[in-house]
Amino acid sequence: MNIKIIKSRYSLKLSQNKMARLLGISRSTLNNMEKGLVYPKVDIIMKISKLTGKDVNYYYHNEDVYIEKINDIFIVNNLSDNEILDMILLVTNEIKENNL
Repeated sequence: MNIKIIKSRYSLKLSQNKMARLLGISRSTLNNMEKGLVYPKVDIIMKISKLTGKDVNYYYHNEDVYIEKINDIFIVNNLSDNEILDMILLVTNEIKENNL
């Protein structure tokens, strides 16, 4: 779920501070959610869903078989927020370019 939250925030072109304010949470809580250290409450997922226009189920269902593997890579390598963003953007662009 954390990868989907990061992707959603970047698709909205929001900083962590701005997104946190819109969700009514602290930036550190959002940061921990994006790192997968904190699981967001239902009301937060509903707010994210409303902001992005995505169905709530998008955040709860792991239709991407690689998300768990990607998350493990982030955790094992203790990547910074900027490194995570760079990887997400690289993968997203690769998917778009190759129509995957």
